[in-house]
Amino acid sequence: MEEWVRACAWIGRCGVALAAVLFSVAVVAQQPAAAPASGTPNAESQRFLEMLQRKPPPMPHEAATASWPQPDYFQSALALTSSTPQERVRSPKLRLAPGAPRPPHVVLPVQTQAFGFGPVFRALLGAELDASLLRHGIPATAQTDLVDVHGPFVRRLDPQTLAGLVPAGSSGIVLYAGHDGVDTAFLTLSVQRATSSRTAHRTLAMPADARAALAAMGEQLAGMLVEVGLPVRRRTPGEDAGCEPIAWQLDEPPAAASARQLACQALIVGTLLPDHDASGIGMASQSSPARLAWLARAHALAGLDGGNGPVSRALRELSWRQLGIDPGTALGAAAQPDDPVLARVSRLLRAPLQSRSPSRSTREAVLREVDAINVDLPALVQEAVRARALYDDGFAPLDACGFERVTPGVMVRPGCLDPDRPRPASTARPASRLELLLFQEWRLGLHVRDLRRLLQTQGRPDEAQRQLAAMPADVAAHPWLRRLAVDVASVDVMQGSFEAALQRGRATADLVLASTVDMQRQDDWARRHVLSEPGALRNLAIANDAQIRARANDDYRLVSVLRFDRYEPGPQAERRIPGEAAFFLEPNADQVRYAHMSLLTQRRAPVASPAPLQAPVLTAAAAPVTRPLFKRETVDPLEAQSLAENEARLRVDPGYITARLNVALGRLKQGGSVQEAVKLLRAHPDSQRTDNRVGESHRWGAAAGAMYYIGELLAAREFYGRTAAFGTGSESEMQAAVRIALIDGKWPQATEAAQALSRRYRSDTAARDLAGLLFLQDRPQEAWSLLEPRLAAARQPAIWTAVAVGHRLEGLEAAAASAWLESKDLGRAAVDFSEVSRFYPHLMAVLDRRPTENDVELLGRRGPQGDSAERRWIASALLMRAALGGIDKGEAHRRVLAALKDDDNFERQRFMLPAYVWTAWAATKGQDEVLARVRSGGLDGDFEGVLGKAILLALEGDRAGALRHFVAARISFAETGRGGTNMERRPVPVLYQWALAGYLLHQHTGTEDFRRETLKTLRAYQRISPYVSWVYAIEAAMEPSPRLRFDAACRASRLDRGSYFLRLANVPGLGAQSCRTALSRAGTG
Repeated sequence: MEEWVRACAWIGRCGVALAAVLFSVAVVAQQPAAAPASGTPNAESQRFLEMLQRKPPPMPHEAATASWPQPDYFQSALALTSSTPQERVRSPKLRLAPGAPRPPHVVLPVQTQAFGFGPVFRALLGAELDASLLRHGIPATAQTDLVDVHGPFVRRLDPQTLAGLVPAGSSGIVLYAGHDGVDTAFLTLSVQRATSSRTAHRTLAMPADARAALAAMGEQLAGMLVEVGLPVRRRTPGEDAGCEPIAWQLDEPPAAASARQLACQALIVGTLLPDHDASGIGMASQSSPARLAWLARAHALAGLDGGNGPVSRALRELSWRQLGIDPGTALGAAAQPDDPVLARVSRLLRAPLQSRSPSRSTREAVLREVDAINVDLPALVQEAVRARALYDDGFAPLDACGFERVTPGVMVRPGCLDPDRPRPASTARPASRLELLLFQEWRLGLHVRDLRRLLQTQGRPDEAQRQLAAMPADVAAHPWLRRLAVDVASVDVMQGSFEAALQRGRATADLVLASTVDMQRQDDWARRHVLSEPGALRNLAIANDAQIRARANDDYRLVSVLRFDRYEPGPQAERRIPGEAAFFLEPNADQVRYAHMSLLTQRRAPVASPAPLQAPVLTAAAAPVTRPLFKRETVDPLEAQSLAENEARLRVDPGYITARLNVALGRLKQGGSVQEAVKLLRAHPDSQRTDNRVGESHRWGAAAGAMYYIGELLAAREFYGRTAAFGTGSESEMQAAVRIALIDGKWPQATEAAQALSRRYRSDTAARDLAGLLFLQDRPQEAWSLLEPRLAAARQPAIWTAVAVGHRLEGLEAAAASAWLESKDLGRAAVDFSEVSRFYPHLMAVLDRRPTENDVELLGRRGPQGDSAERRWIASALLMRAALGGIDKGEAHRRVLAALKDDDNFERQRFMLPAYVWTAWAATKGQDEVLARVRSGGLDGDFEGVLGKAILLALEGDRAGALRHFVAARISFAETGRGGTNMERRPVPVLYQWALAGYLLHQHTGTEDFRRETLKTLRAYQRISPYVSWVYAIEAAMEPSPRLRFDAACRASRLDRGSYFLRLANVPGLGAQSCRTALSRAGTG
């Protein structure tokens, strides 16, 4: 019903233009099976269609074109929800220097009207207003007098809050800035006095470039100041003087301080404040409003004196680069090596680049830079310089106690008192405003950093949870920490029932929505945590919970506005067409998404005379519609760089392991030898750094993993040996211990190492390997105790292959597996956006089985979530059945097209491509349109594309080309060993698809090379996954040697007596005693 259409939007299964049609399909599909299609839409379907036709309110700026300022659309949307920002993020305080007189004018934070700008650009506009006031001799406060560690984050303060910031007798100056969502900007300047107010407004073209837009808007301010009646006087610009060393003292600047010295001090403050994303990529700046305001102030004031002189240019460059508004901006030399401020700031920003220096320790090199920068600087500044330089080094210790000991006027906690490090005498006085700001920001910043270290660097989510719970209340409530609470919760989701997962989902939804409401920005974190998008909760049953759906609806409404923000680093901002309605102001929360879908449909498919929208009429036997299936470009998106580009990169940087691996694997795909690939990987230069051992263990682990998963175990063991030799306890080293033991056939040692890895790093793949080994060693109770608590919340399909191991040992088939799911209350569980109630029976029906018609019928039943769109499971079972001769290929082809005719999510279907090629070629005599696309692919395609072409070439008689592509498809397995999850996410294990293709191609062509390649890889995987029955069963079906066939058949029968390939092998005499001898001979059992 309605949930089905929501599912369409949640996981992108259907095109927007088909939403109405699909809703009606869902309604008809829910009628009793015996009921004939009536030919008329029912009432619920008609209500949906009427809702799509209803127009949301018009855009306020188009409805009231002379009303300025316009409302802030985010606040207008927020008013339609039940959420409000926290008090502290929407209640700024005016902080003046002690003893300062009442200011004639108070400059209020820049306010948003209509659609908004990103926080960086708003800070720059506010600083331009401050600079314009200073340039024209108008005495006023600055934007920096209203910011602190708590914000303000909100885009539009309520009128009472704004009025409360202006002392009696002063006037308030406020700039409202926004745009129309197309290409026109709005600037409104208002002066609020006790008994009157005046407003000046400008509507101007909005350039695409942020610098050009800032310049265009800044040029308007002088005329607007005159228009609102402020006493404008001409100020004489000063010289391009250098900065003075006193700026480092963080004292209150004297009243007569020049604009240049104010800019220098602003640059110092902005530089010393923490950026909570110090990765340097410039895409995810998580800077506080205070840091943005101080850096923007430095940029704006730099140009008041000295014109475009070298000091002015250096100030602007150093501040602009840190603001991160242009991700591609490189840090220049600043060209002022003797300036006491600019030279040190430049060195501080370059300190993390010591990783490129010849020093043996990056950290020691950074600390030497820090010591040089800190000469003669105040103790608090020294502490901030050190923290700023080391913030992004996950292994460098940073201690909040250091800030407490050196900040004037701050009470030191007992645990921070150190008799060997007495407090400086300067701390006896009260802290200045800037010193207090620095302390508050770093107090918060170090909590943020500690949690990130525990989660991302050390992999200790339990300790992160404990630290979060023990934080001071004001810190834990801060928006940055509430965001991290989401990240902490997302790690700790590996165990528990569906109800526990539902409660976690509700708590996460509350936190994500609270972050959107509090922070009101569209940075990288926000883009990765959108409740109303696929991936947010991974389970439609959880996503359709009424409480979560309400949060998601509110989130959709708010995020829809944020996506129009201009001059925000990241994806291109949303654009609208003039005249489009304000869908985000649709009063009914359940209909906002539908209103948006309707608008997008009209935008993409305009018609001159739209006919009335009607619900479709479905007949009982709708003819299947042929459509392009499994669509993908020929080049694998995970290998976007060509082999030549990687070779060039490797020549420039021989230590870049990613390029080295890409070259080695790329050459293997093109037909190169394993020996040459191993030689190239061995040539990776040893790092001479003493503080990069963890990184080196990961690099060798990636090389080892790539060789391991493509089945080259001798090379894998060599490289895993190098990984383990570092002795750092990293995840790569613990994984190496497991895999070395597996390669050596030492199951008890592998089990012990896997237990340690599973405890330390909670991953589904580690649990899969451990459970499989436990099953293999006749320890099923331990295996089920490990698996069952994780299944309701499992994220990847990998863990379900271990469940299948246990069920094959117990003799369960697909129908029994489905009943088992219900008995364990797993009917509402999901994995990788798929209902487990469909995903797992499908796995059991197709893996080493020839699916029956009963299996197909089982997979076609409606799931617990009423999901009638998952017809791909039917299609997959039909294709597997046809591949193994259980159904006529022509019939299978027709039924597959019919099953997939309303499913346009090509990526989710793509795992079926190899089996589809096998079936469609025979059904259409090679004329199927999908086959034409497969023919155009090359060796650089993805796994399914390359394997599909191998099958196609073999069917068309090109055996040599087929073999090249067959071998190349196996090289794609390396992605898993390099840390990728894409191969593991296939609903059918890629090795099984590849081995099945090898069996079919050997049967079809009689070419021995297909058998040799398949058997070689299967035997390698008998070491990698010794608990998987079908790696033995397919060997038994293909192996020409009677003794080896018998040994493989014994191992397969021990794990799965119902194996299809075991029956196909037809090996006689598999009795207990004879198999015991064979298993002993094989070194197993």
